[in-house]
Amino acid sequence: MTGDLWALLAALLLASIQLTIASFLTLRQLGEAWVAGPRDEELKVTGISGRFV
Repeated sequence: MTGDLWALLAALLLASIQLTIASFLTLRQLGEAWVAGPRDEELKVTGISGRFV
């Protein structure tokens, strides 16, 4: 594999890891009901979770 393909693979891997961490932390902070429900009320994530989102 060329260097370009390795860079693309690394970028995809890092992006998926960041998305997974952000989803997990948001779920943990706001709860399952808000994450799975409608977004009628706007809630902001704070702390380390807010940094990933």
